[in-house]
Amino acid sequence: MSEPYNLKYRPDIDGLRAIAVVSVILFHTHIGCPGGYVGVDVFFVISGYLITALLWRDMQSGTFTFVEFWERRARRIAPALLFVTLATLIAGYLLLLPMDLRGLGRAIVAQSLFAANINYWQLTGYFNAGSDDKPLLHMWSLAVEEQFYLVAPLVLWAICRAFPARRKQTIVATILVLIAASLALSIHGVRATPSAAFFLLPSRAWELLLGSIVVFLPVSQSLSVSGRARHCVALAGLTMIVAPIFAYTKQTSFPGLAAVPPCLGAALLIWVHQSGRTVVSGIMSLRPVVFVGLISYSLYLWHWPLLVYMQYYCLTPLTLLERLIVVLLSVLCGTISWKYVESPFRLRHLGKTRRAMLGTTVVGLSVISLMGLACFLSKGFPQRLSEEQIAFDDSARELYPIDARTEMSDVINGTFTAIGAKKSQPKIFVWGDSHAGALIPAIDQFLTECGIGGLAASLAGAPPLLDWYVESEWNLGTDVPLYNKLVLDFIRQHQIPHVLLVGQWPHYESMTTNNRQSVDEALLQTVRCIKAFGAQPWILLSVPTHSFDVPRALNRTGLSGKQLAADVDQPDGIRPETIALIKMAGGMVIDPKPRFLDVVKNVYVIQSNGVALYRDKNHLTVQGAQLMLLPLFRESLTINWKGN
Repeated sequence: MSEPYNLKYRPDIDGLRAIAVVSVILFHTHIGCPGGYVGVDVFFVISGYLITALLWRDMQSGTFTFVEFWERRARRIAPALLFVTLATLIAGYLLLLPMDLRGLGRAIVAQSLFAANINYWQLTGYFNAGSDDKPLLHMWSLAVEEQFYLVAPLVLWAICRAFPARRKQTIVATILVLIAASLALSIHGVRATPSAAFFLLPSRAWELLLGSIVVFLPVSQSLSVSGRARHCVALAGLTMIVAPIFAYTKQTSFPGLAAVPPCLGAALLIWVHQSGRTVVSGIMSLRPVVFVGLISYSLYLWHWPLLVYMQYYCLTPLTLLERLIVVLLSVLCGTISWKYVESPFRLRHLGKTRRAMLGTTVVGLSVISLMGLACFLSKGFPQRLSEEQIAFDDSARELYPIDARTEMSDVINGTFTAIGAKKSQPKIFVWGDSHAGALIPAIDQFLTECGIGGLAASLAGAPPLLDWYVESEWNLGTDVPLYNKLVLDFIRQHQIPHVLLVGQWPHYESMTTNNRQSVDEALLQTVRCIKAFGAQPWILLSVPTHSFDVPRALNRTGLSGKQLAADVDQPDGIRPETIALIKMAGGMVIDPKPRFLDVVKNVYVIQSNGVALYRDKNHLTVQGAQLMLLPLFRESLTINWKGN
């Protein structure tokens, strides 16, 4: 921050910003930096430090007013934010599918209310759109800061009014208590409620407050005198940031304790460089590095929408060249935005008076909020699409008529989803992950035709395997083995003669877990266990999967979705030798992939007569399940139901 009203300008802080923004962009574009997301946490520490320093300076001098403070924040944040949001919305109108544009509209309304992080927290869920469908997802971090800007001045002002003689001591004590409480909440949250811990201010506040506490730490006289000690401390701080950037991955539980090193490193660098220059501060103060820091805000705002829309347009995973193009475009747009949007307002060439600046901000937020609301209420302006495209979109968004999701409480109570002939004694139990839920429309219709009943249990991310699980916020984590044991106990106790096991087997085969046995071993054990108590196990192999979102691809390519084809040599996720052992153990294996194969073109089909077969990359739509799996069940589930 280099506003003329600010504290003494420190180029090393812009250098720290450069490290933060570069790490985030390289992480998002998958160009190294697997833990580059910690750059956001570095930003939080910087913001906490600078905002608290401004507040403390004004409160000490008696010049603080809430209106002036928030006008400064508006001058710094609003112009570029409004500009990028408007550009994102226009591009979204041209590119996005109706439901995606509707989601963008909702995000813009939430953003205008400083609640973007709350919006994305509420939207987290197994079947919600992924991050590559949310062009303004990165605004969650700005919302966290905006909420901090609303709360911090109120707290400091209240303390200064209540304890004028001991205000500094009280502020420091309050900050330390809040840091401890927020960090404890974050540590607990990454295990109990990871989405809330990631997105919401209470579990992130300690990162901003860590920057705040630096304001009240005295300059170290020993570090001022000893250059060697100062260099060592600065190097340690830099290492605490850089090491996580390369050592952390998406699997790292975050924030929690994992966020402590980069945040502490950022705070250490800000503090130690008050004592004098170091080799680290020299590098961070180089003009090219400082320039990246100066444009870091606009650069951060632009990079994510550009990346999302590039991915949205290309459909398939971006090549290295395409990702590099995104980086270059981000730098170009960030530079232009910094020079022609940020700087004129920051230097008061535009919005010169307080009234003009606040008025511009309020009007701008109101306009984009109304535009976002229009997108939301119109359901994404579906009239932009052709009838064929609307049909694809409708079929992909259709809700499953039977909700087979089964929670732990349902299993404990023995409450499962009834399918088929509801009044008949259940003869088959469908057991699996979210893909079991996706096939219910087909199996339900098949059982109804046969005049028999069944039961189903579906839990996202929980394959039907004994003593095996993967940690996920979408399932029960370490409780999955108990869940599956209780399901199997129910099947055994009620003597259900047939069990259909359904899972996205390749997905689990590729995952790193702490289980003592592989997916193949666990599946074979489960089959043998089912066979041992007299039931017939059936295993449905995975449907073809795709590297692109099918509804989006169909809307881009029209009825000729053949341009994007899945690999016809996809693995089953279960080794051929394991399948042979399963059959030897008495299990019956059903492979759905041949049903999807166009033998003439040698591709897996993704649509049929204007109907999208998938709702995303691998889950079938209602009509997709009925079109592709119902004939398969009629052919393969050759069971003498009366005899069983």
